[in-house]
Amino acid sequence: PILLNYLDANSLGFWYIFATIAELLMLLDFGFQSTVMRNTTYVLSGANKIMREGLSDIPQIGQVKLDLLNSLIKASRKFYLIISLIGIVIGIILVIPYLIIILEKNNTGTATSSIIIAWLVFLSGCLLDLFFGYQNAILSGVGRIKESNKSLTLSRLVYLVLSSILLYLGFGLIGLGISKLVSAITHRCINL
Repeated sequence: PILLNYLDANSLGFWYIFATIAELLMLLDFGFQSTVMRNTTYVLSGANKIMREGLSDIPQIGQVKLDLLNSLIKASRKFYLIISLIGIVIGIILVIPYLIIILEKNNTGTATSSIIIAWLVFLSGCLLDLFFGYQNAILSGVGRIKESNKSLTLSRLVYLVLSSILLYLGFGLIGLGISKLVSAITHRCINL
């Protein structure tokens, strides 16, 4: 209801486009987060190696092979960096021209620069969430699901409160983009 009260029809339409594209970008994860979570738990249980299929023997439960855990974290970070870079390419090369076409075709009267700025700020927040997705998986893999969910809930609360304030103050789509970015940064800081 807040969006309906503070955004005009054109801005609301663009917000729906932003939100839809953001959800599509999150699909770049390909379910890798659950794989990282499972493998983290496996390594912490004492696995000597991670196999493509099946399980390797666990010589002594509880003896963590730190080099394997470190390799898992590095590989996860690299994977999420790559999909975030793909997200940047999609968000800039494909989405910005799409937004410009919509603005030109519909002659919405909305300033192109404000829509593009709002999209770029919002995209930054989405890509931060995407890149640091490996942290949630690792937290869950080490059994800190409660902490992971708390940080996610708090960051969403920050988004809700800040976006409400910025919409009330007249920031429109840019305010929603700023809220998403601050929310993503909050989530990252809590997970440290």
